[in-house]
Amino acid sequence: IWSHVTGIPLVGRKYLTAEQVREIKRLGATGLAQRAIGKQFGVGQTAVSRILRGERWSHVQPEA
Repeated sequence: IWSHVTGIPLVGRKYLTAEQVREIKRLGATGLAQRAIGKQFGVGQTAVSRILRGERWSHVQPEA
């Protein structure tokens, strides 16, 4: 996969679906460690943290 912005290959990048992000938000609300959540979805703790703080994927709301 290539970045459409830089033209550089996106090696090692993991793309999440909206459904996966909802599950990450749900798990984060339970108090599960961010590192454990990231491991489950193949992303790093930083990515999980940014999702939970609303810096990324803020348009995806957890299911009620």
